[in-house]
Amino acid sequence: MFVLSRNPFTTIPLQLMNLTIEIEKEEDGRFLAEVVNFPGVLAYGNTKEEAVARVQALALWVLADKLEDGKLMLTRPTEYFLN
Repeated sequence: MFVLSRNPFTTIPLQLMNLTIEIEKEEDGRFLAEVVNFPGVLAYGNTKEEAVARVQALALWVLADKLEDGKLMLTRPTEYFLN
């Protein structure tokens, strides 16, 4: 669970985002996982699990990058907007 710490004694749990991941098996046997909510966020893996783990990590990296650049604005723990 992700938490936002306001001070050393208080934490507020944030809702986890639901991201839709589509998985395809390529002709060469690898799996391709894509986060539908974020165009271009996709990753290959030798197994479905590996492809999903890689694309989840990439999606988190994209979210962190957008937060840092001010392109993602959290208004409440359950809402987010992409610019």
